[in-house]
Amino acid sequence: MKRILLFNLMVFAAICTVMAQQTVTGKVTDDTGDGLPGATVLVKGTDMGTQTDLDGMYRISVGEGATFVFSFVGFATQEVVVGSQT
Repeated sequence: MKRILLFNLMVFAAICTVMAQQTVTGKVTDDTGDGLPGATVLVKGTDMGTQTDLDGMYRISVGEGATFVFSFVGFATQEVVVGSQT
């Protein structure tokens, strides 16, 4: 009985974790609006991250309220709180 209860609790926790994720997409640009290919997009406080494609576009799944850290060689690093934005 304890095993069944523990299993059900673990399944519920896994479902809640997946449901709390949101996919965020965006474009990293320079001051002229040109996309920056190969820019790094990290989720602050985690080891999750991605890089932008040739057009500066990225897509990453995160929890609500995450903070992104954007970096690119030769540019200042910027932090942006995602909130409920996608």
